[in-house]
Amino acid sequence: MSDRPERSVPGVEHDVQDEILHEHASLKELLKRLEAAATLEQMEKDLQRLEALLRDHFAAEEERLFPKLLDEAPQHDAFVKGLIEEHTKMIRHVVELRAAVEPGADFPTVVSDSAGLVAELRNHEERENEVILDTFFRDTGIGG
Repeated sequence: MSDRPERSVPGVEHDVQDEILHEHASLKELLKRLEAAATLEQMEKDLQRLEALLRDHFAAEEERLFPKLLDEAPQHDAFVKGLIEEHTKMIRHVVELRAAVEPGADFPTVVSDSAGLVAELRNHEERENEVILDTFFRDTGIGG
């Protein structure tokens, strides 16, 4: 999740924006914790929290943010469908990682796999932010 400040999205209810912004902040913190995990037990706890948070976060985006985005900029339909497919893949990746974090698991391998997930999530969020900014601040002429 980028450290760039996020802007208010015109036409999207403030409660949805607040929820998504809060979740982005929580995700950023959780990803830092996951990167710093020193034990398999800590990693399992963080992955469990990450799975729950991602399920809620992705649902909010898919049900409330993306429809508004597509109302404003239907040309992004294929891109949004790709983001939704990534949501499914990332949840699956977390579930697979959780299954791999078991007593006796090779810690360096699990760390490497979790680093891949963290990079995937950060890249996804960055691209998602770009299309949101493009739609609500460039396509609508609000951003100049």
